Amino acid sequence: MRRKFLALFFATFASWAADEYQLGPDSMFKEGIPHGRVEKFSYTESKVFPGTERDCWIYIPAQYEANKPAALMVFQDGGGYVSTNGQQRIPVVLDNLINGKEMPVTIGLFIQPGTRGTGPGSSNRSFEYDSLGDAYARFLIEEFIPFALQKYEVKISDDPNLHAICGSSSGGICAFTAAWERPNYFRKVLSQIGSFTNIRGGHNYPALIRKTERKPIRVFLQDGSNDLNNLHGNWPLANQEMASALQFMGYDHKFVLGTGAHSGKHGGAIMPETLRWLWRPETELPHPLTKDNLGGDEALSKVLPEKGDWELVGEGYGFTDAACSDAEGNFYFSDLNKGVLYRVAPEGKPVVWFDKGIKISGLKFGPDARLYAATQGTIGGAKDEKKKIIAIDPKTQEITDLATGVQPKKLRNLAVKWLWLAKPASSAMVVRSSPQSSTASRVCASRSCRT
Repeated sequence: MRRKFLALFFATFASWAADEYQLGPDSMFKEGIPHGRVEKFSYTESKVFPGTERDCWIYIPAQYEANKPAALMVFQDGGGYVSTNGQQRIPVVLDNLINGKEMPVTIGLFIQPGTRGTGPGSSNRSFEYDSLGDAYARFLIEEFIPFALQKYEVKISDDPNLHAICGSSSGGICAFTAAWERPNYFRKVLSQIGSFTNIRGGHNYPALIRKTERKPIRVFLQDGSNDLNNLHGNWPLANQEMASALQFMGYDHKFVLGTGAHSGKHGGAIMPETLRWLWRPETELPHPLTKDNLGGDEALSKVLPEKGDWELVGEGYGFTDAACSDAEGNFYFSDLNKGVLYRVAPEGKPVVWFDKGIKISGLKFGPDARLYAATQGTIGGAKDEKKKIIAIDPKTQEITDLATGVQPKKLRNLAVKWLWLAKPASSAMVVRSSPQSSTASRVCASRSCRT
């Protein structure tokens, strides 16, 4: 009896929590202002998700002019957002905010998840929405959005700061994933009761955010304290983890936690204010929070320029190590486990420079212009293979062995006469080697040694 009473109590409380959110005047139809039009269509031509079909809608504001490219906002689970008598009422809200000049003239695209046939198992929603990776972003950017714009002969701005994406529940994490994967296209994210839980790996996002360079995206998160808590995870806690990670890395973000359940009532009630915040002018980014980092840990936010004045040079490597540069400004690094050295010329891209299967963990140019390297064996080498210090002639790539069996890790070229190397922390040893010979001598073997 007591269990039944508690179950009834919590169900009633959750229902009350949801009912406290009511739509405001900006979610209501207003006479005497321009109203956009909504057109329904189907999309069946996807190559990213072959064999799927889906219902879609486009909202074209009354203020749209063909010679003035508009902003764009894409809504996942679009049927719920496009309805003018539901919880979200996006066409009505857009009419009111665009008329009040509280957001730009914006094309709205509303898209349902794909289906294949009918009946159980026909929905492709979880695969499209909950999966990490760039598949759904590619679907939108390369297939669906161009199709819709061409069909209705409308133009959108090329400015990614004028591209927003929105979703609820699995659609919420989907919206974030699209912007995370393609921040060069989507810069604004609205996630309502987002499923940042372990349905298909979404619980990893807080850790990824903390250890990845800050991306130029603005994020609004909404959830309720009575949201789901099931085998996939706890939705309120997951959204709090997301908000904490975004704050740590200095993102332009806002998190609103109400008392609602897993529904659109709270998000719908605050939708006008949410869009005002999302579309407000660009502002100075907050400073990342790094004061609690452990000694030796450096968040990327402390290394990269705050203004984002950097660019991706290369990606897709295994274990990058041994960064150094030469007098001409060429940058070198090792993909250690592949036994390859890359060179990046000024204003250039990485190209394979040295591909002899040697696993290199430390590089440093010496005063004689040779490239000195600490090796960790070779690809496919024996387990007891001797590790070495070698010198590489940059012109001929001829290799000279300098020291063998010293278990080197990193190099420090401190003087013309000696090459200093540090052995792994477990042995706490510093060794020096003469570049003119193949000899090496131990100069310190204490955990407190200094050079």
